[in-house]
Amino acid sequence: MCSVCLAQVPVEAIIKADNALPCPGMLKGNKCDQVHGYSFCREIMYSQDVGPLRHCIQCRKCVGKNTIHCMRCNRCYVKPTTRFDSACPCSQGEEEIFDDGCDLC
Repeated sequence: MCSVCLAQVPVEAIIKADNALPCPGMLKGNKCDQVHGYSFCREIMYSQDVGPLRHCIQCRKCVGKNTIHCMRCNRCYVKPTTRFDSACPCSQGEEEIFDDGCDLC
């Protein structure tokens, strides 16, 4: 089910659309602008407005495309935006920026 317009979106249709299905629903008289995907490892439908996902082999789950896996703490974290922020947050005690992937959807 679409979280915006509440239209029923079958998983089979998402898979046939190469995991990028424009929502078939309507919202306030206009076509819903959501694009749906399916996470096979979490077995959930998600809206692609949360950003592109990839599968982390070490974590064995979908994570945001802008994440890096830390072998020391065995978690994915958001990629640094500058060259000065290259260390994993586990070494800095900054737990809040870890990204657990598509549990946002």
